[in-house]
Amino acid sequence: MYPFSCIPPEIRKSLEGLRHQFRAKHLLTLSWLVFLHIICFETANLKTLHKHASNIEYKRLLQFLRAKYLRPQLWLKWLAMRLIDTLPHEDLQSFDLTSQGEGLRALNSL
Repeated sequence: MYPFSCIPPEIRKSLEGLRHQFRAKHLLTLSWLVFLHIICFETANLKTLHKHASNIEYKRLLQFLRAKYLRPQLWLKWLAMRLIDTLPHEDLQSFDLTSQGEGLRALNSL
């Protein structure tokens, strides 16, 4: 597979809402990881993904994954809210979104 040198703008736009959650270039690194997981059909470990990117170092990917301040539970909450926004609103009268490991519960009011 051809090594990519840039991320499609659609991926950067879709993750723009998470910008305030990251320091330095970590949002760019996350964007690369998302993009590489989409295009890589092999077993996707970090070394395999790194082979498909020509301008991001393996060391930088490792530093991103080791960062102590990252809070993936907030990313999942943000993603769940975006998915809820795409649902037809007449189907959901109310919903409860928790980040305590309970996940997302959609409560239909009858």
